[in-house]
Amino acid sequence: MKKSMTKMAMVALIAGTSGAALASDFSAEFVGRHGVIGGVTVDGAAQNAGSWGFEYTSAIPGDAAGQFATTRFFTFCIELQPISGGDVAYDIGDISSAPNPVSSNGGVPYGEADSREVQAVVAAAMRLDWINSDLSANTATDSQLAAIQGMIWSVLFDGSTVAGVGDVATWMSALAAETALDPTARIYRMRAMTSMDSQDQLYIVPLPPAAFAGLATLGAIAGVARIRRNRA
Repeated sequence: MKKSMTKMAMVALIAGTSGAALASDFSAEFVGRHGVIGGVTVDGAAQNAGSWGFEYTSAIPGDAAGQFATTRFFTFCIELQPISGGDVAYDIGDISSAPNPVSSNGGVPYGEADSREVQAVVAAAMRLDWINSDLSANTATDSQLAAIQGMIWSVLFDGSTVAGVGDVATWMSALAAETALDPTARIYRMRAMTSMDSQDQLYIVPLPPAAFAGLATLGAIAGVARIRRNRA
């Protein structure tokens, strides 16, 4: 019972702070990628695939310094529109409402089913320890980062053929297998950063410092409870 209450408190805290952060827009600049050039094909066309790096050029939404402690963040793209250079303004919204413009997805937004599939893919990559909870690379190689990107495109681009090139294909298969183990896994703070003029990306809504401290405390309490049970 205590374990369930702790989990409920943690979920409520995340949900409450996420809603507040969604009201904030921000500006950022693309600063480079890690991955494989031409590592994935979409309908036969080679695409550069991997992790995209950005620097905030405006106030960080939710004051991410208390959680991520950096002005640089990492992500994966959710459309094939080119990335604009320099300072770009982004809106934060649900993945189901992306992309912007919707013409890049045949004139319709992705929808809830696509949003759930993307969350399951990202959650699987986290379980494999390829990426961290803020989407930055953990143990992932460039080929594995490209595989994550390929799988994201695969579940979003309905009707398109998405394939990995070389060993990226092998890692995409491994990630697909891990995803299938828990297809209902969710990343509750993951949204979309969208712009009419630049490529849309996944985005983890930062927790404000006070909320992050509270969440860390709840996590510590849960950890102590687990240790005590194990020792009993």
